[in-house]
Amino acid sequence: MRTKLIITSLVIVVAITATACGGLSSGTSAVSQSQPAQAGAPVSANCGVTVSQDQQNADRNVSRSPIRIVLFQDKTGSANDTRTVQLTEADFAAPIKLLRCTGGELGVGVVDDLSNRPLVRLRIDAPPAPPALPQARNVFQRAADDGDYQQRMKDYNDGVAKWTLETDRRVQAFLAQAGQLLKQKANAKKTNVWSAVARADLYLNESDATWPRPTHRYAVFNSDAVDTARSKAIELKSGAQLIVVNGVGSVGVLDSLKPDRFEAVQAAFDFIAAKELGGK
Repeated sequence: MRTKLIITSLVIVVAITATACGGLSSGTSAVSQSQPAQAGAPVSANCGVTVSQDQQNADRNVSRSPIRIVLFQDKTGSANDTRTVQLTEADFAAPIKLLRCTGGELGVGVVDDLSNRPLVRLRIDAPPAPPALPQARNVFQRAADDGDYQQRMKDYNDGVAKWTLETDRRVQAFLAQAGQLLKQKANAKKTNVWSAVARADLYLNESDATWPRPTHRYAVFNSDAVDTARSKAIELKSGAQLIVVNGVGSVGVLDSLKPDRFEAVQAAFDFIAAKELGGK
């Protein structure tokens, strides 16, 4: 009976490991460009990383820092001139997949003549952690631990089911709201960059009290960042890593903040995922 329990436990562990999320590049996104996001599978501590079974067992209790990302989409007339792609809700597949691994929050806003609309926000709590495998060497203690492990696995699977249901509900609500926001036409006559930066910094500087550990923070501006509204520069307080995305490499008024530059927003999301899942 003990041997049967051990074999059953190993089968369950392998099945859970197989659900770990794969790479987060746009080429393997859970959401296609023509379809809404679908429910994602629960993930292990090794999201997106291929490792040996021994390493997976050793890392089962690894906890990653939650990630907070804010993205602002340029909705001004100059966006076309600087080859700034207009995003849709489908483009958020990669960051949502990342947040399913780590937990965190995604906010979306627009850069226009005012840049003062409230952000559309999505919070994803970290997925439940699977129970540790029994480690006792004493045969009698191991037999007892195997029985306890089966109960903990049942509780874990129940927790994953509840987490998945709630997360899917939040994702669908977010995508519907973000989709409506992003339908705004890119025809604003002025570009108010600093007001968008102020709102992004306010969002990212919110307290981490509701998270289990300090968050990692990123501000992504899909914009040329050329401020024509003559808005007032601000001092960043959140400590977020700043990223500017457009087709001509412009950083505009954000040059003094030393942002990273990307040609495509999916490349920026892949960069964030590589940093976070690589443990850097």
